[in-house]
Amino acid sequence: RVVTQGVSADTLTLIFVHPTRAGLDQVIRLARVGGGVYEGAVQPLASGQWHLSLEDPAGAWRVTGSWPAGAVSATLEPDAGR
Repeated sequence: RVVTQGVSADTLTLIFVHPTRAGLDQVIRLARVGGGVYEGAVQPLASGQWHLSLEDPAGAWRVTGSWPAGAVSATLEPDAGR
């Protein structure tokens, strides 16, 4: 579940990137379920540190962050490259 502020897209893309094993990466399409909340299905993640990216369908914005082993939540920040 992803909670956003000021986002109106019907879908978002969430990407889990493993820093050393690209075969474990996941691209998840999130659907808006109302009130700035988006949901999608994630397969179990291998242990270790993960990089996250959340973006709109048009590619107009992206926020990034990390997901440490055992975490239950993450905070994403605007990607300086966009």
